Amino acid sequence: MFVKYSNLYASKKNVLNSTITEAEMKAFFGILILSGYVQLPRRRMFWENSKDTHNEVVSSAMSRDRFEFIMSNLHCCDNSKLSQQDRFAKVRPLFEAINRNFQLFCPVRAAHSVDESMVPYFGRHGCKQFIKGKPNRYGFKIWMGAISFSDCAGYCVWLEPYQGSNTQIPTMCKLFGLGPSVVLHYSTVLCQMLSLPYHIFFDNFFTTVPLLEELLRHNIRGTGTVRENRMSKCTVQSKTDMKKTTRGTYDYGSTENKVLIVKWNDNNIVNVATNNLQVHHIHHVSRLQKRKKITVDQPQCIKAYNALKGGVDRCHENISYYRTSIRGKKWYSCLIFYILDLSIQNSWHLHRLQGGSMDQLTFRRQIAMTLLETNRVSRKRGRPSCLENAESRFMNTNEHYLVRQDKPTRCRVCHKPVQKKCYKCDVALHMDCFVPYHTKN
Repeated sequence: MFVKYSNLYASKKNVLNSTITEAEMKAFFGILILSGYVQLPRRRMFWENSKDTHNEVVSSAMSRDRFEFIMSNLHCCDNSKLSQQDRFAKVRPLFEAINRNFQLFCPVRAAHSVDESMVPYFGRHGCKQFIKGKPNRYGFKIWMGAISFSDCAGYCVWLEPYQGSNTQIPTMCKLFGLGPSVVLHYSTVLCQMLSLPYHIFFDNFFTTVPLLEELLRHNIRGTGTVRENRMSKCTVQSKTDMKKTTRGTYDYGSTENKVLIVKWNDNNIVNVATNNLQVHHIHHVSRLQKRKKITVDQPQCIKAYNALKGGVDRCHENISYYRTSIRGKKWYSCLIFYILDLSIQNSWHLHRLQGGSMDQLTFRRQIAMTLLETNRVSRKRGRPSCLENAESRFMNTNEHYLVRQDKPTRCRVCHKPVQKKCYKCDVALHMDCFVPYHTKN
Protein backbone atom coordinates (compact mmCIF):
# COMPACT_ATOMS: atom_id res chain seq x y z
CA MET A 1 0.00 0.00 0.00
CA PHE A 2 2.65 2.53 1.00
CA VAL A 3 4.99 1.64 -1.87
CA LYS A 4 2.25 1.82 -4.48
CA TYR A 5 0.67 5.11 -3.45
CA SER A 6 3.90 6.85 -2.49
CA ASN A 7 5.29 6.16 -5.97
CA LEU A 8 2.02 7.34 -7.50
CA TYR A 9 2.20 10.60 -5.54
CA ALA A 10 5.86 11.14 -6.48
CA SER A 11 5.15 10.52 -10.17
CA LYS A 12 2.42 13.15 -10.16
CA LYS A 13 5.02 15.64 -8.92
CA ASN A 14 7.19 14.72 -11.95
CA VAL A 15 9.96 13.26 -9.81
CA LEU A 16 11.96 11.06 -12.21
CA ASN A 17 14.12 7.99 -11.49
CA SER A 18 13.10 7.87 -7.84
CA THR A 19 10.93 4.76 -7.54
CA ILE A 20 10.58 3.65 -3.93
CA THR A 21 11.16 -0.07 -3.43
CA GLU A 22 9.69 -2.38 -0.81
CA ALA A 23 13.10 -2.76 0.85
CA GLU A 24 13.41 1.02 1.15
CA MET A 25 9.96 1.31 2.71
CA LYS A 26 10.79 -1.39 5.26
CA ALA A 27 14.05 0.36 6.14
CA PHE A 28 12.10 3.63 6.45
CA PHE A 29 9.71 2.11 8.97
CA GLY A 30 12.64 0.51 10.76
CA ILE A 31 14.13 3.97 11.35
CA LEU A 32 10.78 5.22 12.64
CA ILE A 33 10.56 2.30 15.08
CA LEU A 34 14.14 2.90 16.26
CA SER A 35 13.36 6.57 16.95
CA GLY A 36 10.92 5.42 19.64
CA TYR A 37 13.72 4.29 21.96
CA VAL A 38 16.66 6.31 20.52
CA GLN A 39 15.38 9.88 20.54
CA LEU A 40 17.22 12.86 19.07
CA PRO A 41 16.07 16.52 18.90
CA ARG A 42 16.35 16.55 15.08
CA ARG A 43 15.96 13.57 12.80
CA ARG A 44 18.93 14.59 10.61
CA MET A 45 21.23 14.04 13.57
CA PHE A 46 21.00 10.27 12.99
CA TRP A 47 23.20 10.75 9.89
CA GLU A 48 25.64 13.33 11.24
CA ASN A 49 29.28 12.28 11.47
CA SER A 50 29.54 13.64 15.00
CA LYS A 51 30.44 10.87 17.39
CA ASP A 52 27.81 11.90 19.92
CA THR A 53 24.81 11.47 17.60
CA HIS A 54 25.88 9.33 14.63
CA ASN A 55 23.90 6.08 14.35
CA GLU A 56 25.73 3.48 12.30
CA VAL A 57 22.70 1.20 11.82
CA VAL A 58 20.53 4.01 10.45
CA SER A 59 23.16 5.59 8.19
CA SER A 60 24.22 2.24 6.71
CA ALA A 61 20.60 1.22 5.99
CA MET A 62 19.48 4.38 4.18
CA SER A 63 20.88 7.76 3.24
CA ARG A 64 19.52 10.90 4.83
CA ASP A 65 18.24 12.37 1.55
CA ARG A 66 16.47 9.14 0.65
CA PHE A 67 14.73 9.09 4.02
CA GLU A 68 13.64 12.71 3.52
CA PHE A 69 12.34 11.85 0.05
CA ILE A 70 10.19 8.98 1.34
CA MET A 71 8.95 11.12 4.22
CA SER A 72 7.83 13.91 1.87
CA ASN A 73 6.02 11.47 -0.46
CA LEU A 74 4.56 9.04 2.08
CA HIS A 75 0.99 8.13 1.08
CA CYS A 76 -1.45 5.26 1.63
CA CYS A 77 -4.23 6.31 -0.79
CA ASP A 78 -4.91 7.69 -4.25
CA ASN A 79 -5.52 11.43 -3.99
CA SER A 80 -7.72 11.39 -7.09
CA LYS A 81 -10.27 9.12 -5.37
CA LEU A 82 -10.78 10.84 -2.03
CA SER A 83 -14.25 11.03 -0.52
CA GLN A 84 -15.35 14.61 0.11
CA GLN A 85 -17.47 13.57 3.12
CA ASP A 86 -14.62 11.77 4.89
CA ARG A 87 -12.09 14.11 6.51
CA PHE A 88 -9.78 11.18 7.15
CA ALA A 89 -9.91 9.91 3.56
CA LYS A 90 -6.11 10.26 3.35
CA VAL A 91 -5.69 7.44 5.89
CA ARG A 92 -8.99 5.58 5.47
CA PRO A 93 -7.47 2.58 3.59
CA LEU A 94 -4.90 2.20 6.37
CA PHE A 95 -7.57 2.24 9.12
CA GLU A 96 -9.64 -0.35 7.26
CA ALA A 97 -6.66 -2.64 6.67
CA ILE A 98 -5.40 -2.39 10.25
CA ASN A 99 -8.87 -3.10 11.68
CA ARG A 100 -9.14 -6.23 9.56
CA ASN A 101 -5.76 -7.51 10.73
CA PHE A 102 -6.36 -6.66 14.39
CA GLN A 103 -9.63 -8.58 14.34
CA LEU A 104 -8.18 -11.48 12.34
CA PHE A 105 -5.53 -12.23 14.98
CA CYS A 106 -7.57 -11.10 18.00
CA PRO A 107 -7.36 -13.43 21.05
CA VAL A 108 -10.71 -14.81 22.15
CA ARG A 109 -11.62 -13.01 25.39
CA ALA A 110 -15.00 -11.98 26.80
CA ALA A 111 -14.02 -8.79 28.68
CA HIS A 112 -13.59 -5.66 26.56
CA SER A 113 -13.52 -1.91 27.16
CA VAL A 114 -14.39 1.13 25.05
CA ASP A 115 -12.77 4.54 25.50
CA GLU A 116 -11.25 7.44 23.60
CA SER A 117 -7.60 7.81 22.63
CA MET A 118 -5.72 10.98 21.73
CA VAL A 119 -3.10 11.12 18.95
CA PRO A 120 -0.83 14.12 19.67
CA TYR A 121 -1.05 16.78 16.96
CA PHE A 122 -0.36 20.52 17.23
CA GLY A 123 -0.94 21.68 13.66
CA ARG A 124 -4.09 22.88 11.97
CA HIS A 125 -6.93 20.56 11.03
CA GLY A 126 -10.69 20.70 11.30
CA CYS A 127 -10.86 17.51 13.37
CA LYS A 128 -8.25 18.45 15.94
CA GLN A 129 -9.67 18.24 19.47
CA PHE A 130 -8.87 19.67 22.89
CA ILE A 131 -9.73 17.49 25.90
CA LYS A 132 -8.93 18.90 29.29
CA GLY A 133 -7.20 16.56 31.72
CA LYS A 134 -5.77 14.18 29.10
CA PRO A 135 -2.00 13.50 29.00
CA ASN A 136 -2.13 14.61 25.34
CA ARG A 137 -4.68 17.41 25.34
CA TYR A 138 -4.35 18.46 21.68
CA GLY A 139 -4.72 16.06 18.79
CA PHE A 140 -7.03 13.68 16.97
CA LYS A 141 -9.59 11.77 19.00
CA ILE A 142 -9.81 8.06 18.25
CA TRP A 143 -12.62 5.78 19.41
CA MET A 144 -11.05 2.51 20.48
CA GLY A 145 -12.16 -0.91 21.67
CA ALA A 146 -9.64 -3.15 23.42
CA ILE A 147 -9.42 -6.37 25.41
CA SER A 148 -9.54 -5.90 29.19
CA PHE A 149 -8.71 -9.42 30.36
CA SER A 150 -5.49 -9.57 32.38
CA ASP A 151 -3.29 -11.78 30.19
CA CYS A 152 -3.66 -9.55 27.10
CA ALA A 153 -5.14 -6.34 28.53
CA GLY A 154 -4.48 -3.55 26.03
CA TYR A 155 -4.80 -5.48 22.77
CA CYS A 156 -6.62 -3.10 20.41
CA VAL A 157 -9.44 -4.73 18.45
CA TRP A 158 -11.02 -1.76 16.68
CA LEU A 159 -10.38 1.96 16.22
CA GLU A 160 -12.14 4.77 14.40
CA PRO A 161 -11.12 8.47 14.14
CA TYR A 162 -13.70 10.95 15.38
CA GLN A 163 -14.89 13.56 12.87
CA GLY A 164 -18.20 14.80 14.25
CA SER A 165 -21.34 13.82 12.40
CA ASN A 166 -19.29 12.23 9.60
CA THR A 167 -17.75 9.58 11.87
CA GLN A 168 -17.95 6.17 10.17
CA ILE A 169 -20.59 4.67 12.50
CA PRO A 170 -23.90 3.13 11.28
CA THR A 171 -26.92 5.46 11.33
CA MET A 172 -28.97 3.06 13.48
CA CYS A 173 -26.34 3.26 16.22
CA LYS A 174 -26.29 7.06 16.12
CA LEU A 175 -29.96 7.16 17.21
CA PHE A 176 -28.81 6.40 20.78
CA GLY A 177 -26.47 9.40 21.00
CA LEU A 178 -22.76 10.04 20.50
CA GLY A 179 -21.26 7.91 23.28
CA PRO A 180 -23.71 4.97 23.12
CA SER A 181 -23.35 4.80 19.32
CA VAL A 182 -19.65 3.95 19.70
CA VAL A 183 -20.37 1.10 22.13
CA LEU A 184 -23.14 -0.30 19.92
CA HIS A 185 -20.93 -0.21 16.85
CA TYR A 186 -18.14 -1.98 18.73
CA SER A 187 -20.59 -4.64 19.90
CA THR A 188 -21.52 -5.38 16.26
CA VAL A 189 -17.80 -5.67 15.42
CA LEU A 190 -17.35 -8.22 18.20
CA CYS A 191 -20.40 -10.25 17.14
CA GLN A 192 -19.09 -10.41 13.55
CA MET A 193 -15.83 -11.90 14.82
CA LEU A 194 -17.29 -14.62 17.05
CA SER A 195 -20.52 -15.16 18.94
CA LEU A 196 -19.57 -15.03 22.63
CA PRO A 197 -21.16 -13.68 25.84
CA TYR A 198 -19.08 -10.49 25.62
CA HIS A 199 -18.90 -8.05 28.50
CA ILE A 200 -18.10 -4.44 27.57
CA PHE A 201 -16.95 -1.85 30.14
CA PHE A 202 -17.09 1.93 29.59
CA ASP A 203 -17.12 5.21 31.54
CA ASN A 204 -19.92 7.72 32.17
CA PHE A 205 -19.46 9.44 28.80
CA PHE A 206 -20.92 6.37 27.09
CA THR A 207 -23.32 4.93 29.68
CA THR A 208 -27.10 5.33 29.40
CA VAL A 209 -29.94 3.05 30.47
CA PRO A 210 -31.27 2.69 26.85
CA LEU A 211 -27.77 1.60 25.77
CA LEU A 212 -27.65 -1.19 28.38
CA GLU A 213 -31.17 -2.28 27.42
CA GLU A 214 -30.18 -2.44 23.75
CA LEU A 215 -27.06 -4.46 24.56
CA LEU A 216 -29.19 -6.86 26.59
CA ARG A 217 -31.42 -7.48 23.56
CA HIS A 218 -28.31 -8.60 21.67
CA ASN A 219 -27.15 -10.84 24.56
CA ILE A 220 -24.18 -8.60 25.32
CA ARG A 221 -23.34 -7.66 28.88
CA GLY A 222 -22.46 -4.05 29.66
CA THR A 223 -21.23 -2.19 32.73
CA GLY A 224 -20.26 1.43 33.19
CA THR A 225 -20.30 4.41 35.51
CA VAL A 226 -23.36 6.57 34.95
CA ARG A 227 -24.16 10.23 35.49
CA GLU A 228 -26.86 11.39 37.90
CA ASN A 229 -29.13 12.68 35.13
CA ARG A 230 -29.07 9.38 33.18
CA MET A 231 -30.57 7.02 35.76
CA SER A 232 -34.11 6.96 34.33
CA LYS A 233 -35.60 7.97 37.70
CA CYS A 234 -34.38 4.78 39.38
CA THR A 235 -35.37 4.53 43.05
CA VAL A 236 -32.02 4.96 44.79
CA GLN A 237 -30.88 7.53 47.31
CA SER A 238 -30.01 10.96 46.03
CA LYS A 239 -26.41 12.12 45.95
CA THR A 240 -27.05 14.60 48.77
CA ASP A 241 -28.49 11.96 51.10
CA MET A 242 -25.76 9.44 50.25
CA LYS A 243 -23.02 11.91 51.22
CA LYS A 244 -24.40 12.00 54.77
CA THR A 245 -23.89 8.25 55.24
CA THR A 246 -20.72 6.49 56.38
CA ARG A 247 -18.03 5.41 53.96
CA GLY A 248 -18.82 2.08 52.28
CA THR A 249 -22.60 2.56 52.32
CA TYR A 250 -24.35 1.49 49.14
CA ASP A 251 -27.84 1.51 47.68
CA TYR A 252 -29.24 -0.05 44.55
CA GLY A 253 -32.33 -0.30 42.41
CA SER A 254 -33.37 -1.57 39.00
CA THR A 255 -35.31 -0.24 36.04
CA GLU A 256 -38.24 -1.93 34.35
CA ASN A 257 -35.93 -3.68 31.86
CA LYS A 258 -33.60 -5.29 34.42
CA VAL A 259 -30.84 -2.65 34.41
CA LEU A 260 -29.25 -2.48 37.87
CA ILE A 261 -28.00 0.86 39.20
CA VAL A 262 -25.72 0.88 42.26
CA LYS A 263 -24.75 3.98 44.22
CA TRP A 264 -21.72 3.64 46.51
CA ASN A 265 -20.15 6.07 48.97
CA ASP A 266 -16.35 6.09 48.70
CA ASN A 267 -14.11 9.18 48.48
CA ASN A 268 -16.95 10.46 46.32
CA ILE A 269 -20.31 9.08 45.26
CA VAL A 270 -19.87 6.38 42.60
CA ASN A 271 -22.76 5.38 40.30
CA VAL A 272 -22.53 2.16 38.29
CA ALA A 273 -25.12 0.75 35.89
CA THR A 274 -25.04 -2.83 34.62
CA ASN A 275 -27.32 -5.25 32.79
CA ASN A 276 -25.69 -8.42 34.11
CA LEU A 277 -23.66 -8.05 37.33
CA GLN A 278 -25.08 -8.21 40.85
CA VAL A 279 -24.52 -6.34 44.10
CA HIS A 280 -23.73 -9.41 46.20
CA HIS A 281 -21.48 -10.79 47.31
CA ILE A 282 -19.86 -7.83 49.07
CA HIS A 283 -16.07 -7.42 48.95
CA HIS A 284 -13.91 -5.64 51.48
CA VAL A 285 -11.34 -3.05 50.36
CA SER A 286 -8.75 -1.08 52.30
CA ARG A 287 -8.92 2.73 52.46
CA LEU A 288 -6.94 5.42 54.27
CA GLN A 289 -8.98 7.72 56.50
CA LYS A 290 -7.43 10.21 58.95
CA ARG A 291 -4.05 8.47 58.55
CA LYS A 292 -5.53 5.14 59.55
CA LYS A 293 -6.36 2.14 57.36
CA ILE A 294 -9.98 1.13 57.43
CA THR A 295 -11.96 -1.60 55.70
CA VAL A 296 -15.07 -0.64 53.73
CA ASP A 297 -17.66 -2.67 51.83
CA GLN A 298 -17.59 -2.72 48.04
CA PRO A 299 -20.35 -4.21 45.82
CA GLN A 300 -19.38 -6.88 43.35
CA CYS A 301 -20.27 -4.87 40.22
CA ILE A 302 -17.98 -2.00 41.26
CA LYS A 303 -15.09 -4.37 41.95
CA ALA A 304 -15.52 -5.95 38.51
CA TYR A 305 -15.66 -2.53 36.86
CA ASN A 306 -12.42 -1.40 38.54
CA ALA A 307 -10.66 -4.62 37.53
CA LEU A 308 -11.75 -4.75 33.87
CA LYS A 309 -12.22 -1.17 32.75
CA GLY A 310 -8.60 -0.33 31.86
CA GLY A 311 -8.03 -2.11 28.55
CA VAL A 312 -7.73 1.06 26.45
CA ASP A 313 -5.76 2.83 29.20
CA ARG A 314 -3.25 -0.02 29.24
CA CYS A 315 -2.91 0.32 25.47
CA HIS A 316 -2.17 4.07 25.89
CA GLU A 317 0.42 3.30 28.54
CA ASN A 318 2.27 0.76 26.38
CA ILE A 319 2.40 3.14 23.40
CA SER A 320 3.59 6.10 25.46
CA TYR A 321 6.77 4.31 26.58
CA TYR A 322 8.37 4.15 23.11
CA ARG A 323 6.29 6.43 20.90
CA THR A 324 7.85 7.28 17.51
CA SER A 325 9.72 10.55 18.03
CA ILE A 326 10.23 11.52 14.38
CA ARG A 327 7.58 13.94 13.14
CA GLY A 328 6.39 14.74 9.64
CA LYS A 329 5.04 17.97 8.19
CA LYS A 330 1.85 16.37 6.81
CA TRP A 331 -1.16 16.27 9.14
CA TYR A 332 -1.76 12.57 8.54
CA SER A 333 1.82 11.48 9.32
CA CYS A 334 1.10 11.42 13.07
CA LEU A 335 -1.80 9.00 12.43
CA ILE A 336 0.41 6.70 10.35
CA PHE A 337 3.09 6.67 13.05
CA TYR A 338 0.45 6.08 15.75
CA ILE A 339 -0.85 3.02 13.91
CA LEU A 340 2.74 1.79 13.55
CA ASP A 341 3.23 2.00 17.34
CA LEU A 342 -0.18 0.42 17.93
CA SER A 343 0.66 -2.49 15.62
CA ILE A 344 3.89 -3.19 17.49
CA GLN A 345 2.03 -3.09 20.81
CA ASN A 346 -0.55 -5.61 19.54
CA SER A 347 2.16 -7.84 18.09
CA TRP A 348 3.93 -7.84 21.43
CA HIS A 349 0.74 -9.08 23.12
CA LEU A 350 0.50 -11.93 20.60
CA HIS A 351 4.18 -12.73 21.18
CA ARG A 352 3.57 -13.12 24.91
CA LEU A 353 0.45 -15.24 24.37
CA GLN A 354 2.54 -17.62 22.26
CA GLY A 355 4.93 -18.13 25.18
CA GLY A 356 7.45 -15.39 24.35
CA SER A 357 9.41 -13.80 27.17
CA MET A 358 10.63 -10.52 25.62
CA ASP A 359 9.54 -7.25 27.16
CA GLN A 360 8.18 -4.53 24.90
CA LEU A 361 11.51 -2.69 24.49
CA THR A 362 13.41 -5.83 23.49
CA PHE A 363 10.59 -6.79 21.11
CA ARG A 364 10.62 -3.35 19.49
CA ARG A 365 14.40 -3.34 19.16
CA GLN A 366 14.38 -6.75 17.49
CA ILE A 367 11.84 -5.56 14.89
CA ALA A 368 13.83 -2.39 14.17
CA MET A 369 17.16 -4.19 13.83
CA THR A 370 15.68 -6.87 11.60
CA LEU A 371 14.17 -4.28 9.25
CA LEU A 372 17.35 -2.21 9.11
CA GLU A 373 19.86 -5.05 8.74
CA THR A 374 17.92 -7.04 6.11
CA ASN A 375 16.77 -4.10 3.96
CA ARG A 376 19.90 -2.04 3.44
CA VAL A 377 19.74 0.23 0.42
CA SER A 378 22.92 0.16 -1.71
CA ARG A 379 24.23 3.63 -2.33
CA LYS A 380 27.41 5.55 -3.13
CA ARG A 381 29.10 7.24 -0.23
CA GLY A 382 29.19 11.02 -0.53
CA ARG A 383 31.99 13.41 0.37
CA PRO A 384 32.83 13.74 4.05
CA SER A 385 31.31 16.75 5.71
CA CYS A 386 33.46 19.87 6.02
CA LEU A 387 32.41 19.92 9.68
CA GLU A 388 34.01 16.55 10.41
CA ASN A 389 35.78 16.59 13.79
CA ALA A 390 34.99 20.30 13.98
CA GLU A 391 35.03 20.21 17.78
CA SER A 392 38.62 18.97 18.03
CA ARG A 393 40.51 19.46 14.75
CA PHE A 394 41.04 23.22 15.26
CA MET A 395 41.89 23.04 18.98
CA ASN A 396 45.01 21.91 20.89
CA THR A 397 47.21 21.72 17.80
CA ASN A 398 50.07 20.27 19.84
CA GLU A 399 48.09 17.05 20.26
CA HIS A 400 47.78 16.47 16.49
CA TYR A 401 50.61 14.58 14.79
CA LEU A 402 51.05 12.08 11.97
CA VAL A 403 51.47 8.35 12.58
CA ARG A 404 51.85 5.41 10.23
CA GLN A 405 48.76 3.27 9.44
CA ASP A 406 48.63 -0.39 8.46
CA LYS A 407 47.51 0.08 4.86
CA PRO A 408 47.16 3.10 2.55
CA THR A 409 43.86 5.01 2.46
CA ARG A 410 42.68 8.16 0.72
CA CYS A 411 43.88 11.52 2.00
CA ARG A 412 41.00 13.59 3.32
CA VAL A 413 42.24 16.74 1.51
CA CYS A 414 43.74 15.67 -1.84
CA HIS A 415 42.11 12.20 -2.00
CA LYS A 416 45.33 10.45 -3.06
CA PRO A 417 46.63 7.28 -1.40
CA VAL A 418 48.64 7.91 1.74
CA GLN A 419 50.27 5.74 4.40
CA LYS A 420 49.91 8.24 7.28
CA LYS A 421 47.08 9.61 9.38
CA CYS A 422 46.44 12.17 12.13
CA TYR A 423 46.62 10.40 15.48
CA LYS A 424 43.95 12.55 17.19
CA CYS A 425 41.48 12.97 14.29
CA ASP A 426 41.99 9.42 12.90
CA VAL A 427 41.98 10.86 9.36
CA ALA A 428 44.42 9.97 6.54
CA LEU A 429 46.58 12.97 5.56
CA HIS A 430 49.74 13.81 3.61
CA MET A 431 52.42 15.91 5.22
CA ASP A 432 51.52 18.80 2.94
CA CYS A 433 47.79 18.42 3.68
CA PHE A 434 48.23 18.30 7.47
CA VAL A 435 48.24 22.08 8.00
CA PRO A 436 45.36 22.95 5.60
CA TYR A 437 43.12 20.30 7.24
CA HIS A 438 43.75 21.69 10.73
CA THR A 439 43.36 25.34 9.76
CA LYS A 440 40.04 27.19 9.50
CA ASN A 441 39.29 28.69 6.08
